[in-house]
Amino acid sequence: MLAIFTQVFYSFQSHCDTITLPNGTMPMRCMKEKNRLELECFCRCIEPVERSQITTEEYVLAKAIAVCNPAIPELSFNAQKIVEKQREYYANILFKHEQNSYGIEGGAVKYTKIMSAIEAMYHFAQRQREFHNICRMQFLIGADNPWPNTCKLKLFEDSVI
Repeated sequence: MLAIFTQVFYSFQSHCDTITLPNGTMPMRCMKEKNRLELECFCRCIEPVERSQITTEEYVLAKAIAVCNPAIPELSFNAQKIVEKQREYYANILFKHEQNSYGIEGGAVKYTKIMSAIEAMYHFAQRQREFHNICRMQFLIGADNPWPNTCKLKLFEDSVI
């Protein structure tokens, strides 16, 4: 989830409407045919960040909130409580920052948009995992490479996405 969030924010800052990597690679341009899953993974994922117009400061706090996810099943109950407390801490900082920047009502609206964008990143990370799993299966069964020879995409491990 953090990898996609980072890619989305970088692409947003670069004024791109598709995932764009720092070296200029645009995975969407490498694909022969664009299906719904690919569009969701590489284009639609930018929309929540665009809608909320996240600044760098807001992005840093949003990423801290995203990191502090107590819903990880491997965490003990005590660890989940600690992580939840940190999540609330960063969420409160973000909320106060928004209210200081945009006023009480405007700040609450902007805060809600940013929190929605965080939730959307979890969804798009899941969709990207599905995309990479499909690519792995195609590779294993010997299917044609869906990308031209001019573009080689490295598949991320599930733990990175």
